[in-house]
Amino acid sequence: MALRTDVVDIIEQREVAFYSALTASDVGALDEIISDDLTTFAHSTGVVDTKADYLAGVRSGAYQHGPISRLSGTTKIIGNIAITIGVIDLKTMPQGVPAGTLRLQQVLVWSKENSTWRLFLRQATKLPL
Repeated sequence: MALRTDVVDIIEQREVAFYSALTASDVGALDEIISDDLTTFAHSTGVVDTKADYLAGVRSGAYQHGPISRLSGTTKIIGNIAITIGVIDLKTMPQGVPAGTLRLQQVLVWSKENSTWRLFLRQATKLPL
């Protein structure tokens, strides 16, 4: 059981790193965290990006985020896949639009690539605040 707990700890650290990179608009860090095989980065608006699309949006300022608070979350490990389901509050700050806070139910799917866990899929659904 200790091994599973260790993996969950690693996934939680990767999630924190992902949120830090989002809030800093750190394209280099996001590029490392997000798998090259990611084909679905689904936003709560219904927009679905590939990795290249998402990173281009971060670079252009279309996707800008303020603080992100994790309200809940659980992670299940299935072989070389980890699935995190939880709720976050995310401050959005897109160009030309007033900042706002979204409460999101999200699913993050992580895949172990060589020895590193990378974000393979993200799906977000807007919840009422």
